[in-house]
Amino acid sequence: MPGLDATEEIQCITISKMYGKGSGSDLGWDVAIGTKDGTGTGNVYVLKAPGFGGWVGQGFSGDVMALKFSPTYDADNTIVVVYSKVVVYSNDDGTYLNAYKTTDWIAIYDAGPIEIKATDSFGTSPKADDIIAANLELPSDFSGEQPTLRRIYVSTDANGNDDEQGIFRIDNTTVYQLMDTKNQGTDGKRIASIAYFGTYASGKLLAGEVNAVGLTVPVWRSPGPYEPSPPWYSASQPPSGPGNAQVAWSYGGRMAFCGTGQSPGVAEDESAFSRSVDNGDTWEQTSLIDTVINISDIAPAPDSKSLFLATYSDFGVEGVWRSAGEPLGNFWGRILTMNTTLDRLILRLSPDYNTDYTIYAIELGGFQMWVSHNRGNSWQQRYVPGPLIDLAVEDKDTIYVALPGGYIRKNTNAGAAWISPLISCFPDTPAEINMLTVVNKGHILVGSRDSRVAYSADGGSSFIEITPAIGNSYNETGDVQVVADANYGENGIIYASDNITDKGIWRWAIGLSTEWEQIDESVTKLGKEQRISGLITGDEGTLYAIRAEEVDSKGAGGMTRTLNPGEPYIWHVEFDIVNATLPVGTVFDPTLIFPNTLPHLKLSADTAQNQLWAVGAITTDNTTAIYRFQDNLCKVGPVTMAPREIGCDPVSGRAQEVNLCWEQLSLADAYDIEVAKDSDFSIRIIDWAAEDAVTGFLIPASVTSPCAYFPAGGRVVEWTGSALVRWGNLKCGHTYYWRVRVRHAATTEVIRSPWSEIRSFTVKAGLPVRVEYYGPTLLSPDNGCLGCAVKPASFSWTPYKETTKYRFVLAKDAAMTQVVVQATVATTAYKCADTLDYGTNYFWRVMALEPVPSDWSATFSFQTESAPALLTLHAESPAIPLWVLVVISIGAILIIITLILLFRTR
Repeated sequence: MPGLDATEEIQCITISKMYGKGSGSDLGWDVAIGTKDGTGTGNVYVLKAPGFGGWVGQGFSGDVMALKFSPTYDADNTIVVVYSKVVVYSNDDGTYLNAYKTTDWIAIYDAGPIEIKATDSFGTSPKADDIIAANLELPSDFSGEQPTLRRIYVSTDANGNDDEQGIFRIDNTTVYQLMDTKNQGTDGKRIASIAYFGTYASGKLLAGEVNAVGLTVPVWRSPGPYEPSPPWYSASQPPSGPGNAQVAWSYGGRMAFCGTGQSPGVAEDESAFSRSVDNGDTWEQTSLIDTVINISDIAPAPDSKSLFLATYSDFGVEGVWRSAGEPLGNFWGRILTMNTTLDRLILRLSPDYNTDYTIYAIELGGFQMWVSHNRGNSWQQRYVPGPLIDLAVEDKDTIYVALPGGYIRKNTNAGAAWISPLISCFPDTPAEINMLTVVNKGHILVGSRDSRVAYSADGGSSFIEITPAIGNSYNETGDVQVVADANYGENGIIYASDNITDKGIWRWAIGLSTEWEQIDESVTKLGKEQRISGLITGDEGTLYAIRAEEVDSKGAGGMTRTLNPGEPYIWHVEFDIVNATLPVGTVFDPTLIFPNTLPHLKLSADTAQNQLWAVGAITTDNTTAIYRFQDNLCKVGPVTMAPREIGCDPVSGRAQEVNLCWEQLSLADAYDIEVAKDSDFSIRIIDWAAEDAVTGFLIPASVTSPCAYFPAGGRVVEWTGSALVRWGNLKCGHTYYWRVRVRHAATTEVIRSPWSEIRSFTVKAGLPVRVEYYGPTLLSPDNGCLGCAVKPASFSWTPYKETTKYRFVLAKDAAMTQVVVQATVATTAYKCADTLDYGTNYFWRVMALEPVPSDWSATFSFQTESAPALLTLHAESPAIPLWVLVVISIGAILIIITLILLFRTR
């Protein structure tokens, strides 16, 4: 840097565009600085780069407040200077503009320097001992050589109220005052900086003020500063900060920037770096924000493309922040700054935000409300008639506010005027309101702070209380969360809970129910001290419940979710507990910030997933953070693929291998699968996992290409891989139905997806089998053998190649379910140690076990021998005499002869 006098200080710096021909060492640029000493004897120094020439003083005399190289410097060699003089009783006291040829430092204005004041003014411009700051802006086509292109914009700020100061346009030598700040006083309008983008004929001008107004600094814009009387517009959403707004345009002029601050700096003064994408009308603080941030609420846009955040400070200001773009939540800008009395802020979006872009910011417990209809780019402040407890938005203009004493008021003009009367939600027994929600047009649900629910179906004109209280008892009362079923318009079902420990979630059908039904007993019976602090439903029907108790390593805390809360039979409502990826110590408890459990769980969605948002606290260090759960298993089940027909051997009943495959859904790694004989799954032959199971799911052999299969013939020896081996064979000529769903994810969450589309396959009748079975051949006893010995009962079969172990099974039925003997042997024979039953049919078969399992052999049958007849012993009789035997014989002969003669005579 050049050597300066003790009282001399650098006031401004500028760098020229590159000039010269060719490239490399043939190109160069100039750097200039202006100095001041407060007495009007500063100087201008120029450095040519690259090179070693050093800084060259230009022999200038004046306190240099601003200087710029011409944008066409390589052609006109011009530098423009704004400076001040102070010589007692001299005609050149004041602030002036001049332009010089830097090659010889000769002024290009033949008439001499131009005083910066209106041409028709009789006042004087600020002297060197009054001037505070000046700014200089040149159009992109400015030329020091052409008077018709010598258009310059200048601003001045000075201590003297009687000085001519403000914003000026100088066309060659004629000065026009565009904004007059004379006599504004210490706290009045003073210009800290200006920024121009455009050419001589067309452009736009920004101006930032010195002094803040409240928490923001005024910024002005003129779309036509080249006009005789240019218009000025103040920013509808100015940047935050204590003052001294320094404005600038981006290179292409599509974005404006502003920095604010104070000297010396003060901690937490709301100074910030801001940007504007609408020519300076609305400003968003994006970085370097000196503030205090405590998160009080979040509000995601329904389509998940924007996220709004409310912050508070017990010692400073409250703010609304916006994040947009991918990844959502990584980049933030503050779009509203306000100072509330109670230091708490909540946010509510219109249900039609995707089209009306409406958001409300409400001072909880106070009387202030702000509304924006353009994504938060600009805001209008409203006042509400009473300390606000909650607010529900029906559409961009229709809102309902909850007030003390159990009252609500309706407004249909975005809070501009309050005409509708107070309406009591609990007219019979008054109760304080905990929260509001709008279901459909004109349908409002109200949760109290004593476990009661009321609703209105006529736009809030009247309310009906649901009796009894949640849980069908008034003994325990708490803050109520209430939401509607996704199909509320048809079924009238609502879900409600309070924050009483393990009281659970309850269901009521308006117009049908006579008492509340608990639907999450499977969760509360675990005894994890569940306390519900927020409920919400997705459009597809999923019900989510955020929990207020602290997350621990034993399953407490986090969130519960069910895909079928409206299931008619409550014992079929299935809940998942989602907390595996949350840090231990996380709590979702609104009462850490607010006096009651305001709606704490928010949802955004697209066609593929729901995103759940909540503000959580870490008990270990008392910090707050935003938590997001991406539920990409709630919309649809896995996409399945399966064969239509399966071959089968009708003689043996052996089906071919059946492969049931599906696409991996998200990060799923374990599943539940069902196979049934009917499409309603009332006759299930496979029901792999119980509804409340947390282990034992089907784990496919390939996580990325999941499949399950029935081995050919039904069973195999070991239950391995993805085989459905424990379920037996499939029948020929029968149609089976199957479906699959996720039950576990690689994130370690035990979580369900919807069931897949139901698919079917048919086991064909096939052709008769005429070949040997691919297994051992049975030898003895022969198939169909009768009268087989009951003991010893011996069995033999042919050896199977290289087999070292066989399995032998003897049963009393052909299905081999009434097993008599089951044994593993190393030889091709087996001797039954027990005596078989007489006269009984038996069935037997054999299969190879090791080293490679085979199919079962054919099933042979035999019948055991009948039981032996019992012998009867009689007492010995005396002998008959011989003559008696002779007489009996003769008599018998005579009778026979007589009979013969009789037949002949006929």
